[in-house]
Amino acid sequence: MNEIAKLIDQALAGGENRRKLPGIGLSRADVERYSVAKVIRAAVQNEPLDGLEREAHQEMSKRKLGGNAVTRGVPFDILTPRTQRDLQVGVFGQGGAVVATQVSSAMIPLLRNRVHAVRLGATVIDGLTSNLAIPRQTSPSTVQALPEIGQATDSTPTLDQVLLSSKRASSVVRYGRQLVFRSSISLEAWLRQDLFDQVAITLDRYILTGQGGADEPLSVLNTPGVGSVLLGGPASYQKLVSMETALGKMNATGPGMAYLTSPGAKGVLKGRAVALDGATTVSSRPVWDAGDWGDGSNDGKINGLRAADTNQIPNDQILFGSWPEVILGIFGDGIDLIYNPYTFAASAEIQLVATIFADVAVRHPASFCLTADGVV
Repeated sequence: MNEIAKLIDQALAGGENRRKLPGIGLSRADVERYSVAKVIRAAVQNEPLDGLEREAHQEMSKRKLGGNAVTRGVPFDILTPRTQRDLQVGVFGQGGAVVATQVSSAMIPLLRNRVHAVRLGATVIDGLTSNLAIPRQTSPSTVQALPEIGQATDSTPTLDQVLLSSKRASSVVRYGRQLVFRSSISLEAWLRQDLFDQVAITLDRYILTGQGGADEPLSVLNTPGVGSVLLGGPASYQKLVSMETALGKMNATGPGMAYLTSPGAKGVLKGRAVALDGATTVSSRPVWDAGDWGDGSNDGKINGLRAADTNQIPNDQILFGSWPEVILGIFGDGIDLIYNPYTFAASAEIQLVATIFADVAVRHPASFCLTADGVV
């Protein structure tokens, strides 16, 4: 069995063998030391990399994952959350014009959409170097009741394929040369965090709402065969339970089952009481109950199952399903960074192009159910 086949088997097997995030195996200490700013400066100044960054680049080249003198691959390892570096903050001084204004090295982060798909359990297959077709059985063989010497009729199970093909997502940013050449902890933290956040948001959006056209992957919400429940009015506990029932009728209940919706829908469900059919009293328990998962998240519970919210879900819809059924394919093993110091040289600016190649597929669309209308 070749390495790609082994990787696919491990990713689809679930449990402890399933790889959650791609990378080249940098230790936590190496992740702390890796400098995106250093990689950018080396490329801009046309100088070779050294130290840890050179070793990471060589490892990616050895694995034939991209990267050359113009394109430098940044391994996915550095995009994982890491411990925050201690940043010194300037103390405001008095004295008017004789006291220089200090710029804090701590950057106030941008408010961004929350990302959940991989955290909820989506299967990640990384290191792909070509399009991938995964065979899928769509119907079984048949068993017949026959007399002792009766002739059995032939039956043939049917198959199709789940396809993953490379889709490109790129971001183009222009930096001033002086900004790039500064040896600044805040610059390094900013470059790293902005890169991670935007890649994570893009991949999460691909999984949830990708159109399947205009060069985007086909998302869970737009995959044919995903179940649908019409609320037809205020979202009730019973209606949400019916989503789990719909999956059960399709034999599609599995590990990693969770609800995902918008902050608006979450707010409504936190203020709506559980009302069981035939009950004579109104429950004091909200439909969206406190989660207390012990993992640092503020996820809640619906019907005892994990529930999360993000602005990546449109129109206050609710998506429920078994998240390991989602496959996120990553082509290569890092983000390609292409540096262009020439086009905007007259304005002392450098163009940075960050590119990732990925695709999304759903193993069994019946493993998900979506509300056809928003929460009222």
